[in-house]
Amino acid sequence: MAEAFGLVRLLLSQDFNLASTASQWWWELLLLAVWMLMTLVLRQSYSGNLISHLAVRYIPEPYQTLQEVVDDSSANIIWQRDSSIEQDIRTSKYGILKELADIEMQGRVKRRNFPEFYSNTDTLVRRGDHVIMVYEIIMYILLGKQLSNTGRCDFYKLRDNMMPRMNSMIVPKDSPLLYALSKRVMALTESGLYNFWLKSSIPNYSFCLNPPAKISISSSIAISNIWGIFVVLICGYIISLMTLCLEILCTNITQDNGASTHKGTNRLG
Repeated sequence: MAEAFGLVRLLLSQDFNLASTASQWWWELLLLAVWMLMTLVLRQSYSGNLISHLAVRYIPEPYQTLQEVVDDSSANIIWQRDSSIEQDIRTSKYGILKELADIEMQGRVKRRNFPEFYSNTDTLVRRGDHVIMVYEIIMYILLGKQLSNTGRCDFYKLRDNMMPRMNSMIVPKDSPLLYALSKRVMALTESGLYNFWLKSSIPNYSFCLNPPAKISISSSIAISNIWGIFVVLICGYIISLMTLCLEILCTNITQDNGASTHKGTNRLG
C-alpha cells in the first residue's frame, strides 16, 4: 500500500522519500524509474500542447484530393447544372469521373445554377460536409467575393485539378484570321497579360488560393484556454485527500489490531 501511495505522490508532484527505496528489489526500482519517466513525459506533453494551443491556431483542411471526397460517404458535391463538367462526368466510363457519376446515383450530388453558388458556399460548404466543384474562373470569383465581404479566407482549394479548360477564340473554319488570332492569343498568354486582366477583374482572387494551414495568434489567456490545468489541479487535490483519508484509516486499523493483540497477550499471561 505504501508503494502505491508513493507512486500517486510522484504523479501529483508531491514529495517522495528516496531513502525508503534503497531496500527494495531491483524490479521495484525499475518500475519506479519507468513511472517517473512516464509522469515526466505526460506533464511535458500537456504543457507543450497548451503552449501550442495558445500560440498557434490550426486551420482544418479535411480534404486535399477529389478521391478523398469520393471515399468519404458523409461528403456531398455541388456542381453546376447542365454544364460541360456534368456532361463529362455522366459520359465517363472509368477513373475518378466514373466514381463521381456513381455517387450522383447515390444522391450525394446537388445540382445548382451559378447564382446559387455563393449562398451555398456560405451555408452548405461552411458546414463542412459539402464541396463545390466548378470551373477555375468561377472558383476565383467565389474566393475573391468571400474575402472581400468577410476579410478572411474561410475556404480553400483542393490540390486536384480535375479537367483542364482552355480559353480560346472561335472563328469560321478555314478563316484567314485563324493564324493571326492564334499568334496574338499566344503572345497575350506568354506575356502574362491575360493573368493581369484576370487579377484586375477579380479582386482578391489569388489571396486565398494557398492559405496557411496554421497561423500564429496573440490573445490574452482566458479560463476557456487553461481549464485543463484547473481540472488536473482539482483532480490532484481530490486524489491527495482520498490518499490522506486512506492513510489515516490504515493507520487506525493497524493500531487497533496491535492494541487487540496486546490485550489478548496480557490476558493469556
